[in-house]
Amino acid sequence: MTEATPPMMDCDQAMAELDDFLRAELSVELIDRMEAHLARCGHCRQVGTYERAFRARLERLDAGRCCPEALRARITALLAREAGTS
Repeated sequence: MTEATPPMMDCDQAMAELDDFLRAELSVELIDRMEAHLARCGHCRQVGTYERAFRARLERLDAGRCCPEALRARITALLAREAGTS
């Protein structure tokens, strides 16, 4: 008995799964289908490349940054005040 080949992914499916693909949150089967689609579809490959670069840029910009202490103190005070009135 031979295993059936999964159906090819279309562009709508690829775009719907792209975020999970880039976060490595797809099943092995969906990863294989996505990679096959990206190998043959220039448009989706271009979107994927852009998204990957955009996310990498955001991560670099955010590296080492945290909430300013003054803002952290205001949020903590507001949360404490709200917890006290609930």
